[in-house]
Amino acid sequence: LPVAASGYTEGYKRMLFLRPRFSDSSSALADTISDARATALMNEFINHMNNLSWGRIRIAPLGPGGSQFTPALAIGRPAGDYDNAGLSRLYPDARAAAAAAGFVLSDFAFAGVFTNGRPAAGYAGLAYVGGVGMHLANGYYGLSVFTHEFGHNLGLPHAHTWDTGDNSIIGDGSNVEYGNNHDPMGSGGDGMHYTSSHKTSIDWIPDGESARVTAAGVYRLHVSDEPRNGNGFRGLRVSRDAGRDYWFDYRATLSGTEFERGLVLHFTNKQGEDSYRVDALPRQSGLTLPVGKTFTDVA
Repeated sequence: LPVAASGYTEGYKRMLFLRPRFSDSSSALADTISDARATALMNEFINHMNNLSWGRIRIAPLGPGGSQFTPALAIGRPAGDYDNAGLSRLYPDARAAAAAAGFVLSDFAFAGVFTNGRPAAGYAGLAYVGGVGMHLANGYYGLSVFTHEFGHNLGLPHAHTWDTGDNSIIGDGSNVEYGNNHDPMGSGGDGMHYTSSHKTSIDWIPDGESARVTAAGVYRLHVSDEPRNGNGFRGLRVSRDAGRDYWFDYRATLSGTEFERGLVLHFTNKQGEDSYRVDALPRQSGLTLPVGKTFTDVA
């Protein structure tokens, strides 16, 4: 029987854009996202989330009864009071101002505060991991930043790369934070998808479609970043040891023949959350494991 859907990461979700007005703002929306930019970003985000999740999460469109952006919310403090305090102070104060303005916060599954160059913030975005709340700062209102921070809210950590210094495929090395440049939880750009292990961990790929390979055989792997075309495996995982699994993805929308004719290899913890992409072709051009090649972990 199918596993019950996650009520947190799946289903119909309303979002609230919190738009603060500081006591020293030059105009109502001088320090936050405009109506036009919020509308464009939300429409882009709705379509992207539908593609990423194959419709398992549906972000409500802007409008009455759907997602909304607040008018300028009078915060009562100057912007400098919130320097580098986007989640610890600005986000809760903006929520309180929205409630005072008549918004029923419990009607919205997710919310975030959006600011331009003020208050000061040493980041493009910041979000709770596995909890509601994000801050998009410095006017970084792009789809990739929004997708990254929303992924944190869903419970996803960063997508890393395992750097062995070109000495081997897997072995002694170090973590490169944000190192996976083909995943929005790393440094991937607009339109890119979460890895299959991440999608499985938030129930967008059911367990039955991410095969646990425990016996030799032939396994047909379908793309994990295009519209679904029937059922099939969207990821393959092989146990490496008591704490880690290998995962293999087929990513058809990424440009270049290496992705058209190769598998993306990474290893994770057993929950599929802590992901490290591995270069399957060290000292060569490309990083995927090509058709006709073998990856071997002797240990």
